[in-house]
Amino acid sequence: MSAPEIAAENADTAAAAVGPNVLRVGDSSICSGIEPTFIPEGGSHVRQVFIRLPVQFVGRPAVTAIVHPRENPAAAGIAFPVFNITVTLLGTTGTQLKISAINNTPAQPVDGLFECDYVVIGKAKT
Repeated sequence: MSAPEIAAENADTAAAAVGPNVLRVGDSSICSGIEPTFIPEGGSHVRQVFIRLPVQFVGRPAVTAIVHPRENPAAAGIAFPVFNITVTLLGTTGTQLKISAINNTPAQPVDGLFECDYVVIGKAKT
C-alpha cells in the first residue's frame, strides 16, 4: 500500500486540516497550515504527512515543521522530532511536501492523533 493510500485509510480518525494558507509578498509566497499525520507501515513510532501547496517555488523553499499531539499524548514526555522533509514539484503549478517524524523513544509505540504545523517560505514561480 502506498503512503497516500495509507493516509487516506487513516483519514477517518484524523483531525481536519487547516490550510494551506497562502500569502503573496512581492515575488515570494508564505504558506502555512496544520495537517493531520498518519502512521506509515513502519509502525506507530513514526508519523508522516503529505501536504499539497498551490504554489511552485524557484529552488528549494525554507520549510519549518513541528509534529505534536492533537490531544493529550498517550505517553508523557514522548516527542516526534522531524527527521526528513522532501519537497517535490507537482506539474507546473504546485508543490508537495512529505514530512516525516520519529518518536524520541522508538521502543515505545504511541497511539493517538498527532498533527503537523508547517510554514513554507520561498520565491514563487510566476
